[in-house]
Amino acid sequence: MPALPTRGIRVLLRFLRPYWWQAASLVGLGVVASLFEAVGVSLMLPALQMLSVPGGEAGPATGSVVLDLLNRPFQGIPPDQRLPVVMEVMLALILLKNLVVYTLEVATSWLRARLECDLSLRVFDQCLRVGYRFITEQASGEFWARLHSEPKLTGVALQYLIKVLGTLCLVVAYVALLFMISWPMTLIA
Repeated sequence: MPALPTRGIRVLLRFLRPYWWQAASLVGLGVVASLFEAVGVSLMLPALQMLSVPGGEAGPATGSVVLDLLNRPFQGIPPDQRLPVVMEVMLALILLKNLVVYTLEVATSWLRARLECDLSLRVFDQCLRVGYRFITEQASGEFWARLHSEPKLTGVALQYLIKVLGTLCLVVAYVALLFMISWPMTLIA
């Protein structure tokens, strides 16, 4: 079983220290995107309930905490207009989530480029400090390939770390939603 890359993550976080605010903002955007998606998907429950009840009328209390909570914002809307409003809210949440995800991708690319640039400058500075003998003993193609590829690989690692954190937030949101809907069925599943 391979060991977790905790050392690599610690090194990556050390290089991210000058950009802690931007990195924290990216994690926050991932959480917001996850919440928009979870709430948007959960609105399928009142929509399905309205489709199954004649006239689209949802009862004031269904016995389900989640369903009652999701129905509450739509209680003041006439029954014949409730389903289209729920669908419009779902569409708006999907659009907002996609806007947040797009912003997240652009900001992640910016941070990745900054990190790669900083690392390239550090590597170049280190090359200027090592002795001439060290450089001449290295295979030139391999040496220059490493100088070019290592900062790029670090940028890729940053991008994957941010994606993993966003996916983890989404999984937590879905599991929490499933437990609120029916914890016994969630445990069985």
